[in-house]
Amino acid sequence: MKKLFIVLLLMHANHAFSQNKVIDSLIKAYAICKTDSDRVDILIATAKAFNDINPRKSIDYGVNALKLAQSINSDKRALLAFKAIGDGNDLIGNVSEAISNYEEGYSLASKMNDLQSMANLKLDLGDHYTDISNEALSLEYFENAESIFTQINDYKGLCRADLYLVDALSRGVFDTTRTYYYIERARRISIRHNKYLLDYVYSNLANYYNKIKKYKLAIDYAQESIQYAKKQNNLNVLAEQYLLLAEIYIILNDIPNAELNVKMGTEMAAQSNISDNILQSYLIQSQVLTKEKKFEEAVKFKTLYIIKKDSIQTNISKRIVRTYSEDKAKEVMKEQEIKRDAELKKSYLISTIIFLLLLLVLCIYGFSLYSRNRLVKINLKLENAYNDINSKQSAILVQNETLTRQNEQIKVQSEKIEELNKLKDRFLAIISHDLRSPLNSLKGLLSLLVAGKISQENFQSLLPHLKNALNTSLNLLDNILQWTTSQSSGETVHFTTFDISKLVLNQIFLFERETTNKGVIIINEVPLNTFVYADKNMVDLVIRNFAANAIKFSYAEGEIVVSFREIGNQIEISVSDTGKGISQNDIAKLFQNKERFTTLGTNKEIGSGLGLSLCREFIEKNKGEIGVESKENEGSRFWFRLAKGEKQEV
Repeated sequence: MKKLFIVLLLMHANHAFSQNKVIDSLIKAYAICKTDSDRVDILIATAKAFNDINPRKSIDYGVNALKLAQSINSDKRALLAFKAIGDGNDLIGNVSEAISNYEEGYSLASKMNDLQSMANLKLDLGDHYTDISNEALSLEYFENAESIFTQINDYKGLCRADLYLVDALSRGVFDTTRTYYYIERARRISIRHNKYLLDYVYSNLANYYNKIKKYKLAIDYAQESIQYAKKQNNLNVLAEQYLLLAEIYIILNDIPNAELNVKMGTEMAAQSNISDNILQSYLIQSQVLTKEKKFEEAVKFKTLYIIKKDSIQTNISKRIVRTYSEDKAKEVMKEQEIKRDAELKKSYLISTIIFLLLLLVLCIYGFSLYSRNRLVKINLKLENAYNDINSKQSAILVQNETLTRQNEQIKVQSEKIEELNKLKDRFLAIISHDLRSPLNSLKGLLSLLVAGKISQENFQSLLPHLKNALNTSLNLLDNILQWTTSQSSGETVHFTTFDISKLVLNQIFLFERETTNKGVIIINEVPLNTFVYADKNMVDLVIRNFAANAIKFSYAEGEIVVSFREIGNQIEISVSDTGKGISQNDIAKLFQNKERFTTLGTNKEIGSGLGLSLCREFIEKNKGEIGVESKENEGSRFWFRLAKGEKQEV
């Protein structure tokens, strides 16, 4: 979808002369302007005007607009300035800066509850993460934008979000069901709203049917897309669809039609000057010439394709490395903040315990003084009133019973304090051993990188290991924080009706790198629109722990199945693997909470021993059931059941 933005810019490029006139008028207006708010508006308009002819000047004017907007405390104008600066950085290829600008703008939009701007900036952010091959994060941003557009009934925005989602899904694992769902919804919206972006909708349908090898439908939709693109003079779609038709005709061995369409596609690609289309035209021309046995010319175009592809890939790699460096700096700052918060919580916990102990000592001391004074008074009364000894003895017995009850209460309080101490020791042990070790490993690798002792090539090869170690640490930290919250202060359950299939899909995408590295296949049998009534965040954590454990204890080339079934008024979700399994003695320890129980995975992966205990607590808080079935060396099946939710209309 980045091409959509580029095409719009190319359509404006023919108006460069008129843009210069607009810029001259804006600069003259700024010179006679009398209010700062009007000056900001003129600077933002000037930044947008420079987008077409000089993006670097667009950034300069956007920065000046931002400074002036902040000086007059205008959040709305500051938001527009951040957007203008981000667009300028995007045009010059500075992806990391553009992402930072859009995030600043989103923060202001969120502060003002400007839902329209929030949704549009989510699309911008997701589009940039797609460009740097972070499909999981781009899908998250696009789905957030989709939710906001639905909330404000912006159907054109929802149509754009669906097309962005299709583009992101096409970069990763091809999910036919999910991809077709988004394309079909975009098509319905487009037809209901004056055929909005219908050329892009049909081009996506053509690409979809080509991928599933239904070539007749692919040809029909490509031709439909070309007809609408001609009306819009959309050179990008024209080039893309002519080249797609050429590719299909090569497969069908219809070389005359392939030659005709590649010629049209190459012409459109040259006019649009979009790198991806030009690259594709080189490849398909090479294939057509090979079919015609014109091998010398075919080699020439194949060489142009390789050179162009290497150039594009080099630029993408530079963007990924630059963005990764920025993200690592942010992660380091976040880790430092988390560490400071943990120290503060630890200090607060220790202070609270000391205060309670002092209070308990004072209470015991005060009670002792009180009891001693009472005994003195009773002795005096006994000495002065011996004749009333029977009634006084009854009073003494009552007081002794009171003392016994109070002693029992003190004993209960002491036991609670002892449990708090054990809870604190358990928490600190987990942090010092399970969390500190992987973080020290990461620190050591990064220190070698900073010292220049690792080459760029070696560093690239270490990136998957770094990411895997970081994911392990973050997952462990998330479980620890969730566990301590549950143990110390309880967890509030927010019941809602939601589609649990989306949580399953999201977790499969999040674990894609881990499953790929280990050679494990995840099969998802949970259909869309499977609604449950529970706390979404708690259920998400349970699915994440089940999936992580299944991957951890699976062997290479193993198979994991996520399935569901309806049992009365409940939905059962289960995660099955063909891994190492669990002994009957250890099954009884899995969901217990008093002692940690953890074993190493098939690749020596470690765990915190908190996950399944936390899963049990969360499922029970959601009025559900949880269980496991397993045999050693045959695999395991973990399941939970929740109340069925009423199906919601889209």
